[in-house]
Amino acid sequence: MNANVELATVIHALKVAEHRSFRCATEALGICQSSIKPVRKLENMLGVDLFDRYHAGVKVTNAGRQFFEHTRWRSIISTRQCHRPAWPDESRTAA
Repeated sequence: MNANVELATVIHALKVAEHRSFRCATEALGICQSSIKPVRKLENMLGVDLFDRYHAGVKVTNAGRQFFEHTRWRSIISTRQCHRPAWPDESRTAA
């Protein structure tokens, strides 16, 4: 992923997918609607539409579904790695 896309943008896109609405996602995140506009930048960077936009909300596209499945999977892996217990220092040996 391009370093120009912030993690917050990916999180915002995940919330839009979860709520199927930009408005509901912004309410759930407690942010203003202009803060979620970089989602379009993410789509442009990926070269695909993540959402089909309708007046009543959004529908996740096939490309969006693939992106979100991959993103959620990577998020689970990252979370597990961050919370993994530290391994004992193998350079120290008990005397």
